[in-house]
Amino acid sequence: MGNPPQPVTSSLAWEPLAITGGTDIELPHEGPHADKGIVDRFSAIGHEVNQVEERLDIRTPTAEEAKLLDIPANRPVVQITQTFRVADRFGAEEDLAVETADILFPADRYELRYVMEIQ
Repeated sequence: MGNPPQPVTSSLAWEPLAITGGTDIELPHEGPHADKGIVDRFSAIGHEVNQVEERLDIRTPTAEEAKLLDIPANRPVVQITQTFRVADRFGAEEDLAVETADILFPADRYELRYVMEIQ
C-alpha cells in the first residue's frame, strides 16, 4: 500500500482583473490560452512581460502551512514571492505588475539553482 502522497508545494497567484477582465486570458486555466504561462498569455492581449522578480525567504512555517504541507512545525520552508511585470510602458513611473504569486515548499525537498547571464 505504501504511504499516501505528500503535498509538494503550495502556490497562490493573483492577476489584475482590471487588465485581464473580459479578455481571452481572464481565466488562466480556461480558454484558448489556458496554461500557456504568463509571458505568452499576456502577450496575447498586448502586454509584453519583460521582467520577473523573485524574493526568497527561508523560515519556519506557520501552523496552517505546516499542516497544509504535512510537515513538522520546525522544518524550514522556502517562500518565493514572484512578480511578473511589464516595464517601460509609455513613461509610467513604475512597472506594471501583471501577476504575483506566493510559492511555498519545504526547504529539504529542493535544491535551488540559478543561472544568470552577465551582459
